[in-house]
Amino acid sequence: MKKILNALFLTIITLVTFSCSDVPAPYDINGGGNGEGPALTGDGTKENPYDIASAMTKQDNSEAWVMGYIVGCINDKSISTDAVFAPPFTNAANILIAADADETDYKKCIPVQLVSQTDVRAALNLVDNGGNLGKAVVIKGQLTKYFGVAGLKSPTAAVLDGKDIGDGGDPEPGDKDNPLGLDDSKKNNTFSADFEDLVANSDYELEGWYNVAVEGGRRWQGKTFNNTTTGKTDKYIQATSYGGTGEKFECWFATPAFEVDQVKDKKVSFDCAVYNYATASANSKLEVYFLQLVDGKMVSTAINVAGMPTTDNTWVSLTADLSAQAGKTGFVGFKYTSTSSSEALSYRLDNIKAGPAEGGEAPGEDDPFGLDVSAVKASFTADFEDMEKDQPYTLSGWVNKGIPDIYTWKGAAYNSDKYIRANTKGADKGSSVESWFITPAFIVDASKKLTFDCAGANWTANPSLKVYFLQKSADGKLTKSEIVVNSIPTSGTNYVWVKDIEVNLNSYVGKTGFVGFQYVGIEPETGGMPTYQLDNIKYTQGGDLPDPGDADGTIDKPFSVAEVISKQAEAPTAYATGYIVAGIKNDTKITTISSAADVLFGGTGQDVKNTVVLIADSKGETDYTKCVAVNLPTGDIRVAINLQDNLGNIGKKLTIKGKFRAYFGIGGLRDVAKTDSYKLE
Repeated sequence: MKKILNALFLTIITLVTFSCSDVPAPYDINGGGNGEGPALTGDGTKENPYDIASAMTKQDNSEAWVMGYIVGCINDKSISTDAVFAPPFTNAANILIAADADETDYKKCIPVQLVSQTDVRAALNLVDNGGNLGKAVVIKGQLTKYFGVAGLKSPTAAVLDGKDIGDGGDPEPGDKDNPLGLDDSKKNNTFSADFEDLVANSDYELEGWYNVAVEGGRRWQGKTFNNTTTGKTDKYIQATSYGGTGEKFECWFATPAFEVDQVKDKKVSFDCAVYNYATASANSKLEVYFLQLVDGKMVSTAINVAGMPTTDNTWVSLTADLSAQAGKTGFVGFKYTSTSSSEALSYRLDNIKAGPAEGGEAPGEDDPFGLDVSAVKASFTADFEDMEKDQPYTLSGWVNKGIPDIYTWKGAAYNSDKYIRANTKGADKGSSVESWFITPAFIVDASKKLTFDCAGANWTANPSLKVYFLQKSADGKLTKSEIVVNSIPTSGTNYVWVKDIEVNLNSYVGKTGFVGFQYVGIEPETGGMPTYQLDNIKYTQGGDLPDPGDADGTIDKPFSVAEVISKQAEAPTAYATGYIVAGIKNDTKITTISSAADVLFGGTGQDVKNTVVLIADSKGETDYTKCVAVNLPTGDIRVAINLQDNLGNIGKKLTIKGKFRAYFGIGGLRDVAKTDSYKLE
């Protein structure tokens, strides 16, 4: 059949999909293509929707109406191999629309996502509505990639056979009107959930909130993680289909009802992390919706949240912008879906609250330092050998700023040592000065570490040295987040250096930013000047375990994890040392680590086996191929080290003797004798 003429399509739309008062204005009907066609046709409204060619062009995440013909669906995972244009149709989660009712070329089609438990899916899918094939339809959704091509996702409304669907249209027979049991009669405009009251590994319950398993029987559960950075136990909720029964899973966590106009900035903020992304991102996802009750029926509108996590075990702070929902009362719902119980993604949520995120010491402030986020360095070192004594230190890419301006970090030397120093020299009695020394921009890499040497003097005057991770937004605003560094000297003998102090950047892996050293001092009425000194600031590949070549396999000079891996073929029996970073999932089917899904970094409790721990050269390691699996024999060693019973062992350094040979398919340390000494520190 040839491409439909404009007049014919207009007539069909008029007779089939619109009432007499909703006749769209005339426009050309462009065919499919690669999205590089002519200017847009239509304006994306219901009365004047985009045609297929225009929808392919305008893939900007905006919400719009698109018109076309229902021509098929994608029965499995690939549009190129699994697109079907004739029965049988087996996937109700999508349809294909095109400019030609007889189209059979997937490259000229737009895949449309059909979200579970929505009127749009119930009315349009071809599994339950085979008669829809070839019908004209107009659909409202988000113009964004789907199945790797130009698509339409999260549709909220449609017009088919002259009938409105979704967004307040008549409900389809048999739909569950309110699958989450929402109640908007009690409103909470200041809601928050930090999950500190959770019960580990149990379904989370909080009055006024909703935790519902729609399909697959899985709900959001409370989880804990021993955070070696803060020394505290993190608590959050997690959704996963791993180990579940069946092939389809859907669970929701939703806030109490609230009035959008009464929430600060019309925003809801939350922290989010993911696990097993590389393996299972095609099978599982997390979506955020604004939910309303309309005549007792739940209506869901997708919220485009930028920056969803893709790096395992890395928390990101996110915001759901509800400006488009101004004047409404509703809920924010977090929807987890999965189609696998073996290769499954885990999503984690924390700190959900009404209003924008509060993170950082000074979020959103203007940048007083003139930081250049475009000049990213892979590594850097400042050893100050080129300093000039008592002169402000300058180094390309670094920032040295005083407040007032004259109180910068200045060059200093003692014998052959050269370094920089900040103090209150020249300040009025009782006045405060502030000095910043800031690294170049860099992307935080889990395999690298940032270290520095530090000394101080005149502690009775209470000088302060703090370390911050600085981030600069696209609009030039600066966020400062303090990193607690306990090794910075605050007492003791003046001018004694503390070497190789590490700045823990685990919370910022994958982020671009700067590290800033902030000195604050007050010139005392009497006594010496409060002083801090810095030297050997380095951001390089590393770990702080024994250097290669120093070890001999004794308890005092144990081999590193990297050396253990390299010596597997030799299979010596010797001491090794590393940080406990992970356990193996407590699943009897796992006898060999075949993917990252089998390993739980930071995992403790009943989630992990009690017979094995994974050690690494870096506390922040998240690559199991860089770890050694340590077999724990029965008895005192297992009792003291296993992660089922010892939640606080994550991050501790273990030195233990065994035979270097493969265990669980990776580098291993086995045949540990119960009588040999070990160290856990």
